Amino acid sequence: MRYNKAKIVSSQVPTLIILLVVVCVVVCIAHWPALKSSTIFFDDDEYLVENPLVQNPSWSSTKRFLVEVLSPSTVRGYYQPLAMISLMLDYAAGGRPNELRVFHRTSLGLHVINSTLVIVFFYLLFGRCWPAAIAGLLFGLHPLTADSVVWLAERKTLLAGCFSLCSLILYVYFVRRDKRKLYVLSLLAYILAVLSKPTSLMLPFLLILLDFWPLRRLSRRAVIEKIPFFVVFVFAAAVTFISQRRLSPVGLASDFSLIRTGLVLGHNIVFYAVKTVWPIHLSSYYPFPEPFTISHWPVLAGLLGTCVLIMLLFLSLYKTRALLTSWLFFFVAILPTMQLVTFTDVIAANRFMYLPLLGFLLPVASFLSWFLYSRRAALPLTARRAATLVAVIALGCSELVLTYGYLQNWRDTVSLYRYMVRLSPNSAKLHNNLGNALMQLREINEAIEQYRIAIRLDPDYVRVHTNLGNALGELGRYDDAIEHYRTALRMKPDPAASYYKIHYNLAVVLARQRRADEAIDSCREAIQLEPDFAPAHQQLGLLLASQSRLDEAIDEFNIVLRMQPWNVQTCCQVGILLERQGKITEAIQRYHQALRVDPGNKRARQLLEAALAKQGNR
Repeated sequence: MRYNKAKIVSSQVPTLIILLVVVCVVVCIAHWPALKSSTIFFDDDEYLVENPLVQNPSWSSTKRFLVEVLSPSTVRGYYQPLAMISLMLDYAAGGRPNELRVFHRTSLGLHVINSTLVIVFFYLLFGRCWPAAIAGLLFGLHPLTADSVVWLAERKTLLAGCFSLCSLILYVYFVRRDKRKLYVLSLLAYILAVLSKPTSLMLPFLLILLDFWPLRRLSRRAVIEKIPFFVVFVFAAAVTFISQRRLSPVGLASDFSLIRTGLVLGHNIVFYAVKTVWPIHLSSYYPFPEPFTISHWPVLAGLLGTCVLIMLLFLSLYKTRALLTSWLFFFVAILPTMQLVTFTDVIAANRFMYLPLLGFLLPVASFLSWFLYSRRAALPLTARRAATLVAVIALGCSELVLTYGYLQNWRDTVSLYRYMVRLSPNSAKLHNNLGNALMQLREINEAIEQYRIAIRLDPDYVRVHTNLGNALGELGRYDDAIEHYRTALRMKPDPAASYYKIHYNLAVVLARQRRADEAIDSCREAIQLEPDFAPAHQQLGLLLASQSRLDEAIDEFNIVLRMQPWNVQTCCQVGILLERQGKITEAIQRYHQALRVDPGNKRARQLLEAALAKQGNR
């Protein structure tokens, strides 16, 4: 179909508004369980629980999120300042690691907005409000979008999706109105999308695909028109690659064989298509099939299915551009996460489908625009509309039930990991993370059982040895804990492992065994690997103080206070050591410093009163 400006008529606006409201309500109902979730998942620790900038909302934190371009200090990987600022604002509004409703409320609101933007996008493309509303409803309810709503760290996906949809809408409107202001706004929205999550980088290519179909305006001028978009693309892609490679491991397609790359692409194309049409047994973690060869049926099915699909899509060009263009829209949108550049240990993920899902909805909206309004179809118009209504109700109810049910697994961290372990029982990472979740609940023996299963599945998994050492240390089995820490340190280096934390944990256990000299050495190893790790300086200060090396201990505590000026406990510790040195006046200054930070601190008040009494007796 050719793009027809006359199709956008004002008489449809009231109907469109009513449909938007209905879709918003239904999408909210489907995702309502997300508001009750208390799950802290995978990298949520980096994004919230252990992120000092998010937990200290201020202009200073905002500035650091914006200026730390190539080496983000609080979250490993790529530059995503808008996502981090968004989480920080939720924290300022009362969100906490043990009170996640504020975060989930914002995420659900963004998803509802995105669902309405999808409707507006398809309405502008095809000029029909009912097909657009149906496509938006199917997007908003689809179970593949659930992870992005309930997973805290995926705020970046929702924001990037929102700005990407705004960019697409403004571009289509620019094509209709030919106003440069709309073009500039579309470019600005694209920049904001990239600043939220760099997987939105491929948007300029999506605009070219829209020019090919359904806008049918692809030309040399249309390509030149995208040059500013491609400038942003090149710059942002370079920033993303450099920052990701500096802080976490990245594998390039050139690092792997062509056969493996082909198998990954084939597997994922069919995998995502199947999960879109038949979204059951969904998980937030899909490990690579083992063995990853054509002898394994999912891999072979993916390869053969992709070959058949590509052949059929090219044959469809004899009839329509819609199917091939829609598939290319999906493929281009999801390409950054198709493992050509490896930055994660999963082969696929539900969250990667958030924007690419539009590729599967494009032909749906296009077909319905013809099917519901054409007077040349074989079936009577009333029969077609009745059949469509029945099909949409059936699909919508199915998606609603599946999404609502899937989100029940997200009610808490342990429930989610138990669910995923049932689906992928041979994943060492899932058993390890289930163990971590059980440790948070102080179910230490069961956590140890999960860690031991993980070690049986992957004996060289550095982090699980560390976690098992932590659990054994909690039970007072210090010798066993030390053995696992030392095993982790002897293993082949794991770029994702925090070796400074292993040295620190070893130091803590050695200190409990009164092996102070060895503990001091471990603390110094941790500090050498990560000079800004405050707990290691704190532990080293305590150890040095226990050996009456007071000046050295005070130096370590002062380092902690430079990093954490709000640390009242350390202020008091410095004061106590100064008193031991007979420096009462300086000790009093430290206690005053502690009370300025926390005026109600009873210990600091007692220490101050005792020091003042001692000073008065001199």
